[in-house]
Amino acid sequence: MENIFETRTATEIRANTETGIISGTAIVFNQESNLLGGQFREIIKPEAATEEFLRSQDIVMKFNHQPDSILARYRSDGQRNSLSFNVDERGVNFSFKAKTKDAGLLESINAGDINAASFAFRVSPEPKSENWEKRNDGTYLRTISKFDVVKDFSLVIDPAYSATSISMRGLDELKAKEEADKLIKEEEERKAQEQLKRNEEEQKNRLADYYKKYEDKINQLKK
Repeated sequence: MENIFETRTATEIRANTETGIISGTAIVFNQESNLLGGQFREIIKPEAATEEFLRSQDIVMKFNHQPDSILARYRSDGQRNSLSFNVDERGVNFSFKAKTKDAGLLESINAGDINAASFAFRVSPEPKSENWEKRNDGTYLRTISKFDVVKDFSLVIDPAYSATSISMRGLDELKAKEEADKLIKEEEERKAQEQLKRNEEEQKNRLADYYKKYEDKINQLKK
């Protein structure tokens, strides 16, 4: 499996300067994303990120998804976890206490300089883990119902939504299928039209034979 992860952004983080606790929502359920890649929107279903599944992951809290900017961490083995999270009907919420060296994050969050949370993930390769459908406006909707990995949560400066090559691949596959289905339909319609023409020609010939037969009889009677 390719070691490529997608990132998506939510826009809710908070900081308590008295306790040093930073909290927010990293994953939002049942809410359409912005338009990704100019072509599709996305919905994450609650079953994609259940608490049981997330407890099986090793999740690092980062800044801007930078690999060397570890703010907190959750380990599936339960050893010295500094990152906490819970799952409710709205999504996946997190909290952690800023380290002394990261105290500036509290002021930056309260000032709005850091204004969003994000997460990195990979969709499960199992069938029906994601579904693509075309909408009436020509865009597509991607519905994710199962993750393979949730790699990290992250505080981010710019709440950008991006479409990676791996997510676009699913869209390309859908478009290729649509094109193939279109060609099949066009071929079926062409064959149906040809058959219709053959049927019309056969009927015309049968009528011609029918009238010729009786025309010959009428001509015989006239003699």
